[in-house]
Amino acid sequence: MNNNDLFQASRRRFLAQLGGLTVAGMLGPSLLTPRRATAAQAATEAVISKEGILTGSHWGAIRATVKDGRFVAAKPFELDKYPSKMIAGLPDHVHNAARIRYPMVRVDWLRKRHLSDTSQRGDNRFVRVSWDEALDMFYEELERVHVENSRAECLADRQWLAIDGDVP
Repeated sequence: MNNNDLFQASRRRFLAQLGGLTVAGMLGPSLLTPRRATAAQAATEAVISKEGILTGSHWGAIRATVKDGRFVAAKPFELDKYPSKMIAGLPDHVHNAARIRYPMVRVDWLRKRHLSDTSQRGDNRFVRVSWDEALDMFYEELERVHVENSRAECLADRQWLAIDGDVP
């Protein structure tokens, strides 16, 4: 793929990338934590407050502040030459009331997976599934796409994203 291909927009490529970002946004945080770290365990353990936790986000490296188990502040990593102003809004994004709190799956897709009736998308019931079920379904579907098509069918790079900050 040359650099010119990165800027050629097609509906198929846009939808594939949008789907990848959606799944990554929903499952990304849960993929970074051990499976045993469930919400029930977190609720029963002592609440920790800490400042300056070095982590990363879509908008670059950040220093996070957690108080009483809640992400309350984000500051750009001090070595980021071009930090994004979007970093300041990360805590509001994480705790936004509009955010989907639990994994949900279309009923028809849950029953028939990739053979489901795609004409019902956007007009179908969703059901809640556990995080473990969601991760298993995600992995199984990713494997199916790799086997039936090719690895090129899955967005695996971030070359087209140019807003990740600039950390040496």
